[in-house]
Amino acid sequence: SVFHSEVVIQNVSAKQSGGGFFVLGSVYISDNSMILIQNARSTETGGGFIASGEVEIAGKSTVNMSNSHAGGNGGGFDAEKGLKVSTGSKLNIRNAKAGQNGGGFKAEGIVISSSTLSIQDATAWQHGGGFVTSDEVVIDRMSNVSIFRSKAENGAGG
Repeated sequence: SVFHSEVVIQNVSAKQSGGGFFVLGSVYISDNSMILIQNARSTETGGGFIASGEVEIAGKSTVNMSNSHAGGNGGGFDAEKGLKVSTGSKLNIRNAKAGQNGGGFKAEGIVISSSTLSIQDATAWQHGGGFVTSDEVVIDRMSNVSIFRSKAENGAGG
């Protein structure tokens, strides 16, 4: 968990999953925290990171990711139990690529509430250039979601 803190992760790679970090559990970012992940790579899942639990960004926190790549799913990250962005928080993903699904990210269920999700220049080789999920997507309470110049090379969902 990250509370009222700043974390910078740059120029990292993993031979397997989680280029920046790998969490066996949930990731909770809150209280005006700022996370920056740049130039992160993994040969498998989660270019920037992977969490086996939920990823929650809350309390006016910001996560900025750029230039991340995964050989498998989740170019930016893989949240295996879902993603929640709430209470005035922001998730910005730029230039992310996945060798399989979810150029920007892969999450099992997505909730964006009173917050911003921005994905730009994301690419998936198969499905979901911006993101991919096999569960519900909820966008509510004056949220702002934008996906620009993102594509799925051989499947559905730009």
